Amino acid sequence: MKKKIVIGGYYGYGSLGDEAVLSVLINEIKNRYSDCEITVLSASPGKMKRQYGVKCVHRYDAAAIMRCFYGADLYISGGGSLIQDATSARSLRYYCHLMKMAKHMGAKVYAYANGIGPLKRSNVALSALSVCDMISVRDNISKQTLEELSVEAVLSSDPFFLIEPAPKNQVRRFLVERGIYEENYFTVSLRRCKGSRQINEDALLHALLPFVIKGHVPVFVSMQDSCDFALSAAMADITGGYVVTPTDASILLGLQKNADFAIGMRLHFLLAAIGAGIPVAALSYDPKVDNVLSYASDVKAFDAFDFDSDELWAYMENMAGYDARCDDMKQLAIRDIEAIGQLLEGEGQLVRA
Repeated sequence: MKKKIVIGGYYGYGSLGDEAVLSVLINEIKNRYSDCEITVLSASPGKMKRQYGVKCVHRYDAAAIMRCFYGADLYISGGGSLIQDATSARSLRYYCHLMKMAKHMGAKVYAYANGIGPLKRSNVALSALSVCDMISVRDNISKQTLEELSVEAVLSSDPFFLIEPAPKNQVRRFLVERGIYEENYFTVSLRRCKGSRQINEDALLHALLPFVIKGHVPVFVSMQDSCDFALSAAMADITGGYVVTPTDASILLGLQKNADFAIGMRLHFLLAAIGAGIPVAALSYDPKVDNVLSYASDVKAFDAFDFDSDELWAYMENMAGYDARCDDMKQLAIRDIEAIGQLLEGEGQLVRA
């Protein structure tokens, strides 16, 4: 009999980083375990079903979710920063409710590669984390946050480190199809944020233009079109650059591998640049960016809302190198995947592919 796995997270909203995490999960489960049936809770179930070849139900279809959990062997919640209430109290309650529902209906629960916090409603989080059979977190600060709540967790890493870059010819074709023929380009990731605090566009332009004058063409990477594309397109117009939306994470990694350097806000954009080993500066808009970057590397993070343009330019111009712990991060991510098999083995014999 096939093992039934249900996966929930911030899926189906067009966020390249979150979709990359999901693709890692699905591909690794399919490659390692041949007797598993996967169902994803998604905001775009039809699209994801076609894209990944798995069962999907809408993340807000309560009846369908209950049917998924009925007879499920394992519910995987994550990865990403799901256990936090900075986005909203509703978001935290949603993810916590799913974990408790899955456990109530007999499934094992795996809080997978989570980022924890900021967290004001710790009682809500504790009610869900206490039912988990395993918890892994993707950075030191998340682990410390759980330790303060007396919750045990395994220190792991972001699953994004398991993705390989697309070949250079595939990346070149991606660029040429979008009218980009330049060899010397650098990548930029911007996003609109909730609330009144937004990136200082004038300061960013002041930092970017010296590179443009030197012949480096900016390629603005939209990681989630609903938040990123309009701002990226406007900045591309001003700087004479381009804006692209990568078709998948391997293309993003390939773009970074062939770029001169990267400056950006989005976490997985930055992790792709670090994985490529190119000079990179982070414009941090959320504590999760600082937390994960400081764990995986010693790349400098500037405050996205209050940075000195001359300091940013000088930092990029004079960067000699940095420590990137990519191999360690990859091994930890593999261990997280192997834990899925360990959790399922308790339910009977697991057939490995």
